[in-house]
Amino acid sequence: MTAYRLISLYLWIGPHALLGVVLALMLRRRSYREFPIYFSYLLFELIQFCILIALGSIDSVSLSTYTQADFLARVGSMALRFGVIQELFQSPLSNSPPLRRTFARRFSLASVIVVTLASMFIALLCKNVFNASILAPYVIEQALDTAQCALVVAIFVWHHHLGARMSNAVFGIAAGLGLLTALEPALHAVRYLVGTEFKLPNIVSLSVFHVSVLIWLYFIRAEVRRPLGTVIPATDVRAWTDELGRFSQP
Repeated sequence: MTAYRLISLYLWIGPHALLGVVLALMLRRRSYREFPIYFSYLLFELIQFCILIALGSIDSVSLSTYTQADFLARVGSMALRFGVIQELFQSPLSNSPPLRRTFARRFSLASVIVVTLASMFIALLCKNVFNASILAPYVIEQALDTAQCALVVAIFVWHHHLGARMSNAVFGIAAGLGLLTALEPALHAVRYLVGTEFKLPNIVSLSVFHVSVLIWLYFIRAEVRRPLGTVIPATDVRAWTDELGRFSQP
């Protein structure tokens, strides 16, 4: 077995094994109640990994079947990430369901606008580089990654605007997700420019996911270690309500 194969195998199996540890910690701390979509995202990543590794070990499974399963897994992960981002945006409003519902509508509209702008930007940037047969799927995947990266950055801006203290869990989830979404567009560009024979982008992508999982594990553990009697400082909820009210004005 080549060194590349060994490294790829570790970078594929190792992070997903650590995902199981993160899930166990969330179950132990019951933080899945606070972040149900994030918990579902991690569980989905672990399940789809088990399915893909099982399909890859079965000789009767064709390459096209495996590719379709991998595509569906990527689509599911992408959709759940949008849910996680919305969950992080709403975390300061956990005690106000009406504000959460109002913000959810605004977030959906903002997401559509960001994805549209990212699609237009990438299409203009790449129309002279790629042929028509790969431009459409490239634009879709790049636009979603770019939009998610912009929304993750906006999470930090949003918390700062509200004056809300980010918990260890919220900061860790956002940081890990931001790392994933920030580098994927560049890695996709390298793959399409130099071809799939160039293996370095795959190694970098797997390594970035590994680092993201380590970030999630570290901050979830930090959250678990917080003494139960510790009181987390809270900002003025009335000020948040006023700010979100002004934000929600048409």
